Amino acid sequence: MGMMGGASGGSGAPTGAPSPRDMAGTLLTTVYPTVKPLLEGAIRRLTVTVRWHEGEREHSFAIVEYVTNPGQTLPTAEMLNALGGALPGTPPTSPGNTPPPRSP
Repeated sequence: MGMMGGASGGSGAPTGAPSPRDMAGTLLTTVYPTVKPLLEGAIRRLTVTVRWHEGEREHSFAIVEYVTNPGQTLPTAEMLNALGGALPGTPPTSPGNTPPPRSP
């Protein structure tokens, strides 16, 4: 039972090893500042407000839509280089070792 984690209640990971949740948090903390401008540039919030009067009373409602165009904000070599250096085990990119983009 001990090998299956039943007796100790553990997940089977070695003691001191980071959990997947910890690794995800670290990754988001590291990568988010680089990805945030890409997301902000690719996502737009559109709001249409409809207003009308019935007698002297005004009515209105709003329709909100989020649209994206991820191709508009493809990462630059500098952003990829910063991202590559931030992830452990991932070499930074440079113009000499960056593969050409694939055509769709």
